[in-house]
Amino acid sequence: MPKAATAPKRRTTAPPPTQQQTLDVDVSTDEFFTGLDEMEDFANTVLYGREGSGKSTAMSRLVNLRPTGKLLVINAEGGLKKIALRKRGVDVSRIVVWPKRGTPITYKGLIQVCNKIAAELDDNPESWIGVGIDSATEVVQAILQHVQEKRVDSLRRQGKPVDENHIDIADYGDMSKMFRDVLRKFRDLPCHVVITALERRDVDKDTGKPQYGPAVTPGLQADLLGYVDFVLMLKAGDEDGPFRALTRANSRYRAKDRFDVLPRVLAEPYLDRVVGYLHGDLIEEEDPFQEDLPTRAKVSQDAVHDEDDEEDADQDE
Repeated sequence: MPKAATAPKRRTTAPPPTQQQTLDVDVSTDEFFTGLDEMEDFANTVLYGREGSGKSTAMSRLVNLRPTGKLLVINAEGGLKKIALRKRGVDVSRIVVWPKRGTPITYKGLIQVCNKIAAELDDNPESWIGVGIDSATEVVQAILQHVQEKRVDSLRRQGKPVDENHIDIADYGDMSKMFRDVLRKFRDLPCHVVITALERRDVDKDTGKPQYGPAVTPGLQADLLGYVDFVLMLKAGDEDGPFRALTRANSRYRAKDRFDVLPRVLAEPYLDRVVGYLHGDLIEEEDPFQEDLPTRAKVSQDAVHDEDDEEDADQDE
């Protein structure tokens, strides 16, 4: 007698994991949160100014903060000169640069570098003192060029006519998205991050007056300034005073001090001094460099450029 047919077993679907089950940490414990007083404050900083204003040197002095750990510099501008840095008291033996000579800077490469630094810091928090991007102006141009070249190659493979020198509006959009991602990832590293930039002159559409800030596209400038805690406008030493930086914004210059620890005009604005102010090791009233800062240097910081000098065109145009 043939066996009676059996009904197929009903397939059961396991319920989806709850949000709590998908987390790596048990939210019922205090380990899920970090107390603000347990977090270390790092000097995420933008340094901008004209060529030769001391940006690369100021950035490189991060390595002098302590005797161990390295400083990585994204050497897009090629401004690091070991002889000059040694003369200015920089320990160049612990500075490493990326990329190697002849290697292009790309979005993918920058993300790989950031991931490597993050992994090494996770393994040993003392392995890296910080990262310097020198400069944002050149990194933006490098990413834009790479994006444009990829688009041209794609069109050429499709047999479409192409202008190799044309930069499409979509290229700027792709570049901006990539650069913002790079900024966020580097900013979130548990170490000091310094970004240099040339100076850009714009005209305020409401007042018609010139304004100065980092030389990147207007959209990226807002992101760049918003992602960091310090924005310093650097001025090389001149007849009005020594090497110095404006740390507070005014009607003409973009600057900020989110921690409210720096003097309005900081003499010798090397990053080891900025971190000293951040951690309370330096205060303006006891800083000999501030005591020696001439009054005219503080005043002239508001008038670095001649209002009538129309030849201060955008650095990146």
